[in-house]
Amino acid sequence: MVGKAANLHLEDGSMYVCYDSKSALKILIDMVLFNKEVTSLYVSASDVNKLYADFCSLFKVVEAAGGVVKNKEGKLLFIFRNGKWDLPKGKIEKGEDVETAAAREVEEECGIAPVVIRSALVTTHHIYFIGKTKAIKKTYWFTMEYKGVNAGKPQLEEGISEVKWVEKKQLEDVISKSFLSIGEVMNAYVNKKKNE
Repeated sequence: MVGKAANLHLEDGSMYVCYDSKSALKILIDMVLFNKEVTSLYVSASDVNKLYADFCSLFKVVEAAGGVVKNKEGKLLFIFRNGKWDLPKGKIEKGEDVETAAAREVEEECGIAPVVIRSALVTTHHIYFIGKTKAIKKTYWFTMEYKGVNAGKPQLEEGISEVKWVEKKQLEDVISKSFLSIGEVMNAYVNKKKNE
């Protein structure tokens, strides 16, 4: 019934649908989250703003901010958390603007300061669970600079076991051991650098 109403098309693990209703969207999202055969969901809609609002209403929305930090040697800062390489980021505190949160989180998670925000980069979304509650993390990313080369100190209480400056030639390997959303951020970073 959902497939017919939403014009469902499944190809190589990817589900393609035309937006039908919020209730159908909820069923489709659950199919992607709990069905190993469906790896991605692509939804088209005539009113993208309504689709986005309906999509977000099905989750607890958590806003976060972080950065792609470059040091004076041109290396980029990565953290190792939960068995994956990641970029420093964290939740925005109540009343805090996104730029302040991004710089604070990088400084806290990596034990370096100060970092300087250069520009907005990209906003990513990823789904995860808080207990049994479905959450979507909306992360605002920025390009940043750090004038030092200090490796920093990992914030152990946040599950970070390592802070590392990564050379350009090591990026591909580090990104292959990271989350898909970090690949998105790094693609945006590389494209931004090409256009500067």
